[in-house]
Amino acid sequence: MRLIIVRHGKAEPNSPDGSDAARPLAPRGRDQAAFLATSLERPIAAVISSPAVRARDTATAIAQANGLALEFDDRLIVDEPISPVLDLIADRICDSGALVLAGHNPQLGSLVGVLLGGPGAPSAVMKTGHAIVLELPDNAAGDAASLPGAAKPLGERRGE
Repeated sequence: MRLIIVRHGKAEPNSPDGSDAARPLAPRGRDQAAFLATSLERPIAAVISSPAVRARDTATAIAQANGLALEFDDRLIVDEPISPVLDLIADRICDSGALVLAGHNPQLGSLVGVLLGGPGAPSAVMKTGHAIVLELPDNAAGDAASLPGAAKPLGERRGE
């Protein structure tokens, strides 16, 4: 199964209401989202995002380009631990296409590090508008404990 980890596009430094979660994409972030929407490998089976505006808007572009409804999951909120995200991945593994998760650092960098190198592995560098494509073992469905260290890198996409 293919897993695509997407860090949201470049965001504005402030939001209309002053909250971090409401920060919208900057013009560069909108361009990054549009690039990712057209450049990610297909088929994509599901797009799941943090509810924060910048992640939501990045993931919306990807979901719309693939004719999919966007899903939200609070396990992808800024600064949440990665263990619940491993459960999310194990629960959503499918054969019909890639699973796209859109969210934030440091969570996503840590997640990629653990998926590639196992517990204690260094975090991956994920800049804004960056996607990392991983291949997960077919036998990982429903078994989050089998995920650390099991992924193989397939490539990257960067919305510059």
